[in-house]
Formats: sequence, C-alpha cells, structure tokens
Amino acid sequence: MKKSLIKNSFKEISKTKRRFLSILIMAFLGVGFYSGLVACSPDMQDSLDKYVDKSNMYDIDVISTLGLTDEDINAIKEIDGVENAYGIQSKDAFINLNDKESICKVIEYNENINKPEVIYGRLPENSDECLLDEKYSYFGSSEENIGKTIKIENEDLDENDNPIFTQKELKIVGIVDSPLYISSERGSSSLGSGNISLYIYCKEDVINLDYYTEIAVQVKGAKELVTNSDEYLAVVNPVIKKIEMIKEERQEARYNSLVNDANKKIDDAQKEYDDKKAEADQELADAEQKINDAKNELDNSENKLNKSEKELNQKEKDVAKQFETAEQQIEQYENQINAMISQIGMETPEITAQKEQIQKQKEEIKTQKNTANNQIASGRKEIENGRKKIKDARKELEENEQEYNDKKAEAEEKLADAQSKIDDARADVAKIEKARWYIQDRTDNTGYSNIFDAIKTMKNISKIFPVIFYLVAILISLTSMTRMIEEERIEIGTLKALGYTNLQIISKYILYAFLACIIGGFLGMTVCFYILPKIVWTLYSMVYTMPHFYMTYRLSIGLMGILIAFICIGGATLIVAYKELKEMPSVLMRPKAPKNGKRIFMERITFLWKRFNFSQKVTIRNIFRYKKRALITIIGIAGCTGLMLAGFGIRDSVIDIPNLQFGEVFKYDTSITLSNTDGLKQINEYLQNNDNVEISKELYASSVTVSNDKLNYSVTVFVPNTSEKFNEVCNLKDAKTGENLEISNEGVIITDKLADEFGIKKDDEITVKSSDDIEYKFKVVGITKNYVDHYIIISKELYESEVGKYKTNMIWVNLKTDDKDIQSKISEDILNFDGVASVSVMSTFVKAISDMLNTMNYVVVVLIVTSAMLDFVVLYNLANINIGERQREIATLKVLGFYDKEVDNYINKENVIFTIIGIALGLVFGTFLTSAIISSIEIDRLRFTRNILTSSYIWSAIITASFSFIVNKIIHFILKKIDMIESLKSVE
Repeated sequence: MKKSLIKNSFKEISKTKRRFLSILIMAFLGVGFYSGLVACSPDMQDSLDKYVDKSNMYDIDVISTLGLTDEDINAIKEIDGVENAYGIQSKDAFINLNDKESICKVIEYNENINKPEVIYGRLPENSDECLLDEKYSYFGSSEENIGKTIKIENEDLDENDNPIFTQKELKIVGIVDSPLYISSERGSSSLGSGNISLYIYCKEDVINLDYYTEIAVQVKGAKELVTNSDEYLAVVNPVIKKIEMIKEERQEARYNSLVNDANKKIDDAQKEYDDKKAEADQELADAEQKINDAKNELDNSENKLNKSEKELNQKEKDVAKQFETAEQQIEQYENQINAMISQIGMETPEITAQKEQIQKQKEEIKTQKNTANNQIASGRKEIENGRKKIKDARKELEENEQEYNDKKAEAEEKLADAQSKIDDARADVAKIEKARWYIQDRTDNTGYSNIFDAIKTMKNISKIFPVIFYLVAILISLTSMTRMIEEERIEIGTLKALGYTNLQIISKYILYAFLACIIGGFLGMTVCFYILPKIVWTLYSMVYTMPHFYMTYRLSIGLMGILIAFICIGGATLIVAYKELKEMPSVLMRPKAPKNGKRIFMERITFLWKRFNFSQKVTIRNIFRYKKRALITIIGIAGCTGLMLAGFGIRDSVIDIPNLQFGEVFKYDTSITLSNTDGLKQINEYLQNNDNVEISKELYASSVTVSNDKLNYSVTVFVPNTSEKFNEVCNLKDAKTGENLEISNEGVIITDKLADEFGIKKDDEITVKSSDDIEYKFKVVGITKNYVDHYIIISKELYESEVGKYKTNMIWVNLKTDDKDIQSKISEDILNFDGVASVSVMSTFVKAISDMLNTMNYVVVVLIVTSAMLDFVVLYNLANINIGERQREIATLKVLGFYDKEVDNYINKENVIFTIIGIALGLVFGTFLTSAIISSIEIDRLRFTRNILTSSYIWSAIITASFSFIVNKIIHFILKKIDMIESLKSVE
C-alpha cells in the first residue's frame, strides 16, 4: 500500500471522526462483550481450580453408614493412583453464641486436606479454640465474633459413656471460608429442625469418636489438572472405579468387625450377668435359709413355752388339788377333835397337842401354798417374758423377711433390666444393616456442583449472545462503510483513473476498518477482560464463596474476537468496495444518479392516501425510497430488542422454578427420612393426632442409575405404599396435555426431562440399574411434568413383583400452615422418635434452589445492560448514517423555511416508525431467541419453564423506545449544525 494512500486513510479518519468512532464503538462492544463474556467461564473455572488446589480439597470423598477405620484408609492408600487418604471426623451439635442457639457441624481441622482459608484471625493452637464460618452473619459481623465463646450444648456419649465432645466451650480465634461450603447451603442434620446453619473447625482432639466419618482421597496428578476438566476426570474416574472394587470387601469387614465386637461385648456382659446372677441367687438363698432357720427356732421356742405353760397350769391344778385335799383332811381332823371335846366335855392335853399339831400343819400348808403360788407366778412371768421375746423376735424376723423380699425384688428387677439390656443389645446388633459406602467426587458437593453449573451456564451464554452482537455489528458496519464508499465515489474513480489497482484502493478502506477494529477491539478486550468477569463474579459472590477471584488477560480470546470483528466489518467493507470498483472510472467520477421517482404501493390505495397530509406522505415515500437503510435500522432495533427480551426471558424462565417444583409438583412441606421402621407406628400416630398436619404419605425411596453411551444419570425412585391420595403430596400431570396421571401396575411414570434426555416416549421401555448393579426394565406408562431432578414413580405392587419387598423409608407430610415456628416444632418432635434419620423442610430446598437460580438472574442483569448499550449505539449510528445520507435534503428543507422542530419531525417520524416496527419484530425474535438460549443453558437436572412474562415484553419495548427518544433528542443538535449552503454545494 502506497504512502499516499496510507496518509489519505488517516486523513479520512480525521475527516469522518463520527463514522470512525461509531465503527470503533461497535468493535469495542462486539469484541469487549465477546472477550469478557467468553473469559467469564474460564476465569471462574481457574479461580475455582486455584481455590480447591490451594485448600487441597479432596478429589474423592468416601462416606460409610457405619463409619470408617484406619484399615479402610490403608486399603484405599494401596490403590494404584491414590496419592494420599485422610480420615476426617465431624459431628453435628447444638451451639450457643451470644445467647442464640443454632445447629452446627463441628469439623476436625486437618492441615493436609480440605483446608479452610482464614479471612480474619488465626488458626487454632489449643483444644479450646475454633474457627467460625465466615458466612454465618446471624451472630454479627465476622470481626466482632473473634474472641467470643461458642458453647456446645450436646451431652452425647460414646459407647463407653465418655463425652463425644471433649471441650464444651470453644473460643473463636479465626473466621474462615471452606472449600466444602462454596454455596450458602450447609446441609441437613438429624438434630433440631434438621437444617445446619453453620460450621466450625476445631483441633483433632475435640471430637472423641472411635471411627472416621469420612475419608478424603487425593489422586496422583489430579492437582496439576484443571478441576472437572476432561483430563481431570480421566485421572479421577479410574480411581473411583478401583475404590468401587474394594468397596464390598471393606463394607463386609466393617460390618463383621462391628458385629463381632458388639457380640463379644454382649457375651462378656452376659457372662458377667450370669456370674452376678448366680452370686445374687446364692446370697438370696443364704438369706432365705437364715430366715427359715430363725422361723424354725422361734417356732420351737414357742412350742417349748406352750408346753411349759401347759405343765405349769397342770402343776397349778395339781397343787391346788393337793392343798384342797390337805385342807379337807385338816378340817376333818378338826371336826373329829371338836367331836371328841364335845364327848369328853373338856380338852385334854392330847387333844391340845393334836390341835397344835393341826394348827402347825395348817401353817405349813399355807406356807407351802404361798410358796407354790409364788413359784407358779414366777413361772407364768417367765412364760410371759418368753412370749414377749418371741413376739419381738417374730417382729424382727418379719422386718428382716420384708427387707429380704424388697432386696430380692430389687435384685430381680436389676437383673431383669440387665438381661433386657443385653437382649436389646443383641436385637440392635441383629438390626445392624450392612455397611454402605458412598463414593463421591467433587461434583457431589452441593456448592461445587452449583458453581460448576453456573460456569457451564456462562459458557453456553457466551456462545449465543456475542453472535447477536456481531451480527448487529456487521449490519451497522455494512451501512456505515456503504455510505462512506458511496460518498467517495468520485475519489475512488479518480484513484482508479490515476492507475491505482483495485486492491490498493480497497486496502485504503480495509485499513480504515482494520484500525477501527484493532483500536476498538483492543480497548474492548482490555476493559472487558477485567470489568465484565469482575461484575459477573461480584453478582455471583452474593451466593458463592471463593476468597479470591482471578482475572486473566486471555490474549487468544481477545485476538479471536478482534479477528471475528475484522472479518465481519472488513468483509462488509470489501463487499461494498468491490461492488463500486466494478464500475468504470468515468462513471465513478460522476455523482451517482438519484433513484427514479415512482409511485409507491400505498399511493394506489387512493381512499387512504388522500387522507394523509404532506408531511405524512413524504415520510411514507422516504421509508419506501430508502428500503435498505430502513431494513437495516429495523433489523438493528429488532436485534437489540430481542437481546433484551432474551435477558428478561431467561430470568422469567428460571425465577418460578422453586415455587413450581415445591408448590405445584411436590405439595408436601416436610420430608422424613427413616433409618428403620422401629418408630413408624408412633410417628404415624403423632402425625394423625397433630392438628397442623393435613396429610402424610409413606413411601420407599432409592437411587438408581439410568445410562446410555453418552449419559449417566442418578435417578430417584419413589414407591408409595398406596396410590390413594398420592396426588395430594405429589402432583403427577402429563407433560404435554396437563391431564392427571394415575400410578399403574402396568408400568412406571418418569419425569419429562429424563424422557427428553434419553429420547424415551410413552409405552417405551426404560432400563434402570440398582446400587447392587442389577438391571430392571419397566414399561413407561406416563411422562410427568417436573422441574428439578429426575424421578421414577413405581407402584408398590409392581415394585414387589419385579424388584423386592417394599419397606417404608420416607414419609412426606403436608401441613396446614406455613408458620416457620410450627414447622420447626414438628420437625424437632419427629426427630425424637426411634428410627428417624433426618427431617427436611421443603422451604430449605426452595431457598437453596432459589439461591442457585438467582445467580443466573445476576448474569441476566449484565446481559440486559449490555444489550441496552448496544441498542443505544445502534440507534445513534443509524441516525448519524441517515443524516449523512440526507444532508442535502435536510439543507434544502432549511432553505425552504422549515423550522428546527419541523426538520426534527421530518427525520424523527421515520425513526419512530422504524423503532415501532423493530420493537414488534424484536419481541417476536426475542421469544424464539429465549427458547434457543434456554435450551442451550438448561442443565441436566433442571427444566426451565420457557415462560416470558408480559412485563418483560413491556420493559423491553419501553427501554428500546426510551433510547430511541434519547437519540432523537441528540439528533436535534446535529441537525441544527447542518450548514445549508455547504451541504447544497457538496454535490459539485
């Protein structure tokens, strides 16, 4: 290219600053938007990768229903491809801080794996120190919490009756972000209301468990690869399969170890019980024998006493009889003596001596009688004393016997309780289910999975929106360059006449376009590489937590954007220039002949045409006269309006998903997960007697796999215990007709997203694989509308005939109230029943899904704003082109005496008509564009509604119309500056 042409090109830029600036701005917006939007996804990916690498986040996480041991860790470490494996302990707890109680996950801090990043403060150095979740603002700002004390209120004990938490009070020394909790979701718990509010990290000796709750595995070479990339998955997935291969063996070993240890403890307890029982039985027997001996001794003593009393009574009778006989004899003797005295008439010495002898005998008898009576009285007293002693002894014996009976009953009760505990322990051991390992990768972490879905969404959006930007840029550039080349026909003809080749002449305009693209493109990518990803991440950070967001100047993406912009703008320039250069120099050096005037179609409709005034007729003629410019203007406005509507449409399509899923599809408010059915009867009684419960439904839920050559989805199977009233907790409606579906024994009902992904239609067969790697085939009798995740509904009868015995492990509960306190109280009550593993409140799921989908709304804001910017630039550029093309016409109007306001109306009427038509077409285009974008960004476990609200149509139209109004106001000042004389002379 000759220097003169280069110099001429720069003069052209100086002369047409406004045109050059418009093309530069289009390049700026096109390249900037493309570069920034395309860079968002890799920037987010790189930031996530650096975060998980810095924190040494696990590649594989192994969880077991029966806990994990050092032997499990060693078995995993021996697997080829495993770099290291670490056992982690964690436990849910009630905590109290600032007199506020909440459910917390207490996690053991390990400096080698899943390291949290300290935002404020420091790491714990002592057992009574901890790190607090940075996102838990309920307890005040992060800095305010440092130095405060968390009280653990759990009284949990291990099997040896030792407290599980060795520290009851923990001082907060640091505020952290954890790679395990990138989103706001903190998981579920079997405590309280069932929802974890925060996490804390503590020293390893705070949690006192004899097993690990999980094993975090790092895979060799995975850290050097970008997380979740194809290369990363190619390294991690084989290791997952190898862990799957040892799973059965380790599950069996853990089960046998637990059962054997439990049985040994039970056997030891049974032996100890038997020994204690035998010892107690012997002691009771000895005590009973002593009591019986004492009874016998008392009975013997009482018999002897009765015998003595009987002998004493008999003796008393015999003595009384003897004394009576003696007294009778003495009386007889006295009578004889008295008779002798009467006969003799005097008392002789012999009689006197006899009388004295009788008196003496009477005295002796009296003395003997008194002595005998005294002896008898003494005997009776001894007998009475003996009886009193026996009575006291019997009372003491009765008390001892009662004490013996009480202690015997107490001992028998204690022994019965001990035996009952042993029997219960045996029953509990018998109920221990086989261990189940859950082998998860990073995508099974809720926060990680959600942010990766956001990354994929951004990637898909970046494939669509920039295309519309570039198409609009092509149209505007084509119009601008067409106008420029047409204006320079004479110069082109002169250059051609002077001997310049077509290539040299074209290169002048290509240079013009190239400089606009290079300058605008470099400015656009430089600004947007940092601004657009930062804006997007700032919006995402309202939901997701990563301490650092890294923005990279991705030159390859920027250069690709510039190349695309140059191909679009340069290509348009080349087409227009080549078309002009086909003409001869002599033709080019003469002004282009104006188009022949001709009647337009509307003029032939005379009854309508004659009702238009002069101004309206001129406007209509100009629209049909400049058809190409009109078409490009309409297409530009339609494209921008369509982009804005697509932005609103994406928001509308996702905003109602949580309410649709957990309002129209799932109608239940609470989901109860059971580990066994021990307390099922009591739970049902509680639900039936609770006035706040409308309906409850038992069902069985399990996870199966549906796959083909390309897809492998985890799908939840629901088996209700009865089909009756199932639609009151889960609304099954045909995805196409909206008619109610009934659960049938002929086949299964699947969700529409699952059907679409695998190309399944009604009456087709679906093959599912259970966790035991057994395949089952079912006929599909219905496809139901669903928005979140994939489900298969099977009747109880069909399940039992094809798979196995039904067993309730879940209950769905629909409440009559939305009161959070009542829901929380019911959840807490249910968690106290036997066999309840967890209680999930659906409002928690709604919030989690809403948070995830709201991130898409934030991106939509960016799309709407950039679309509005493009709309303004397009309208402004087209208005400038319009004025440039019609400068002489406008000057003529001024010469004819048109006032500024009349000139404005003359030009702006056309713009208003173009805007109205463009908006109408843009709304139609935006509807189809929204559907296309939704299909592109829809992730595998979500079904978007493809619903655009009326307000979105209105706002898209209002924004476009507003920019059109603003541009018309700006044009007013441009029109005022048009010099009538110079403009009219420009044709010469």
